[in-house]
Parts: sequence; structure tokens; C-alpha cells
Amino acid sequence: MLLADIEPIPPSYFRIGSDAVMFPVGEAARLKTNVNAIRLLKSLQFPKPDLTPQEQEQLLQYVGWGGLAKVWEQEPFRLMQEGKTADAVTERWIRQYGSARLELENLLTSKEIALAEASTLNAHYTSRLLVEAIWQAVSRFGFSGGRILKSAAGTGHFIGIMPDSIRQVSSVVAVEKDLITGAVRLY
Repeated sequence: MLLADIEPIPPSYFRIGSDAVMFPVGEAARLKTNVNAIRLLKSLQFPKPDLTPQEQEQLLQYVGWGGLAKVWEQEPFRLMQEGKTADAVTERWIRQYGSARLELENLLTSKEIALAEASTLNAHYTSRLLVEAIWQAVSRFGFSGGRILKSAAGTGHFIGIMPDSIRQVSSVVAVEKDLITGAVRLY
């Protein structure tokens, strides 16, 4: 393989700046940013529009459902829909997740909901420090660019934090099975 054969990552591909807030703190904040990101994502039209820095930050903070599995619990949601909230556990679930879950039911297709629910066991994101350390290790091992396959790509943090020296001489194929998470990465 010759580096000349590699189609480099376009300069316009989203680059995560060192000052970007990637992970909101706390379950309520993560749930809110996920719903906001999905709402924005669903409002975007193809072909891909130019996003404002605020919109890019809103999508960047989407964290998936690994730490938010409770929002997909079926029994309290069913009880809420039926107006049956007699026990304290269901009442607490409704206060914490009810409005977000209702909005997600309206924003997502049934397939997207099923994929979101299924992702709760494995949708966990890597901190900026660890991503940067991995890129440093890869560089020390001698990788300076080429073809990159990023499986379980998530929202693209590994690609977004890739060092410019590697980015300029690399092409990336990113694979993500969760439709919403994969769509967030495209922006």
C-alpha cells in the first residue's frame, strides 16, 4: 500500500477541539443532552448542512444509552401510559425519565428505539485522555498513517481526536450498528 493511494480525511471532517465538552456530568444532564442531540439530528435535512459551533457541540455531547439504560425500562413506562403510578419506584421513574421517554417515543422510529435499547450493554464512551493516550501509543508503535478501520465507532471521538499528522495521510472506514449514534458521527 502506498500512502499516495490513500484518500485523506477531508479537512472539513469534524475535529474535536481541546476545549470541547464531550461528556456532560450526571445522569440527568446526559439524558437531556441525548434528547437534545436527537431532536437536532431529526431536524437536519440532507444533504448535510453546515452546522453552527453550538449545533456541533450539541451533537458532540450525545453519549448513547450505556449509562442511561433505565430510560428504556418497559414496565414503568407502561404504567405511566396507563396512569398507574401507585408505587414509589414507578413515581420516581416517571419524575426522572418519563418526559424524556415520551419525547424519545415521538422522535425515534420503533427500529431506532429497539437499537437504542439493545445498545445499553455496550454503548460506553472513552475519555479524551484515554483516546489521546491511545493515539500516542499507536504513533510510538510506528503507525504514521494509512487505512484505518474503526469498528464500534460511536459518535466518532477517536476520529475527531486523531492527530493531524495521521489525519492528513489516512482514510477511515467507521462502522456503528446503532443508527442514531452513527448518524451523529456523520456530522
